[in-house]
Amino acid sequence: MEMMPIHITPVGLSKHPEFIKGTKNWFKAKKDNFNYVEQSGNFKTTLKVYGHKTETLVPQDNTYKKFEAVILKNARQFLSQCGYGVENNTLKVNKIWMNEMLSGSFHNRHNHHGCLVSGCFYVEVPKNSESITFTTPLTDNKCFVPYNTYTLFNSGTWTLSLQPGDMLMWESYLFHEVRSAEFEGVRQSVAFDVVIE
Repeated sequence: MEMMPIHITPVGLSKHPEFIKGTKNWFKAKKDNFNYVEQSGNFKTTLKVYGHKTETLVPQDNTYKKFEAVILKNARQFLSQCGYGVENNTLKVNKIWMNEMLSGSFHNRHNHHGCLVSGCFYVEVPKNSESITFTTPLTDNKCFVPYNTYTLFNSGTWTLSLQPGDMLMWESYLFHEVRSAEFEGVRQSVAFDVVIE
């Protein structure tokens, strides 16, 4: 039988080691501005309330301007490669915020409803802290039979390993989470959302 994959969900990856130093400085500058989040995990973030209000919760320096430009360039390329006609739309970064996770912390499964593209840039990624897990929107409708092999057709979740300087992008409806892990150091990332202006 010929198998035809449908409902493919892309995640884009680009490498930007040039932003590691500048974004590390953001964390130093904002060290007293992190909130402890209990509702959707036990990590620290500069995001006050998730919603549709435009917020920039990182320092507005030279790194920021270049970083925002790369987000918009990558978002346009990501959407174009997905087949969307974005050439006549103006994209806007709706939010940029920072996250810190210590050993044992986690961020529950969630999506960024109401946005177009979401993403994350990885600043500091200690060994054993490098994963993010995505869940297919079709998970709740999967049949419950034993797995012989995990494949493109039957996997409910996908876990990606990341390195400092990696920038991920995905369509904002996609559910994702960071599961608890034991590691040394602090996991630092910069998250963002993109919308059509």
